[in-house]
Amino acid sequence: SWLYIVRWRSPAEYVGAGTGDEYRQLVQYLRSNHAGNRILLLFEHRLAYLPAGAEIATPYFQTKYLIDEENPTRTAVDQQWRDLGIDLLVITNRPLGPDVSTRWLEKQQAMVENIQPLIDDSRLKTIYRTADYSVLRLEK
Repeated sequence: SWLYIVRWRSPAEYVGAGTGDEYRQLVQYLRSNHAGNRILLLFEHRLAYLPAGAEIATPYFQTKYLIDEENPTRTAVDQQWRDLGIDLLVITNRPLGPDVSTRWLEKQQAMVENIQPLIDDSRLKTIYRTADYSVLRLEK
């Protein structure tokens, strides 16, 4: 935006105006506290303002996140994330939008179904939460 270019708006104001305050807060939190971490995004597709280690976990786009097993266990999901060097998960509860296929959601379900059991097993720990976002750390 020209308001940002001529410095009438700060970068934080620019991001907040275009994406909402909760996303801006998430970006600030991750940039301030986790700039060197590998971050995996589930159901969030915006990377532009996040630290360099962030990736979108979309199995059809990035097949390394596609778990081959029909019904993967929490151990398989946990091991896959560890093998990929993932430090943090960012999960959003916001609607995905109108163009999400049922098949895509089914593929994502393998990861999602194992999140709560991994929290229960203390392999994942919630370290940041807002109404729209949760950040979980993979415990070493």
